[in-house]
Amino acid sequence: MDKIEVSVLIIPDVDSGMVNIKINFPSDQNTISIKDTAHILTAGISTLIKSCSQYDCGIKDYELMKEVIDQLNSEFSSTDNYDIKLTKKEI
Repeated sequence: MDKIEVSVLIIPDVDSGMVNIKINFPSDQNTISIKDTAHILTAGISTLIKSCSQYDCGIKDYELMKEVIDQLNSEFSSTDNYDIKLTKKEI
């Protein structure tokens, strides 16, 4: 497998109080599927959560895991919580 880079850009929208989240790939890299991207980002989140047991993060790994799962459940409880706009360049 070749190296894959995925970046997440957070852009606050002062007028609406919401944030826009963009998922991007370098322009010289082939894009991958949304499913593969979700799995890569999930692995990154997992790595961050596991790091709580190695570093003093102010929260236990199992507590952070619960917070992340609760946030995912909250995000999908209503389509009003997000506005999906994807372009081929972004995903």
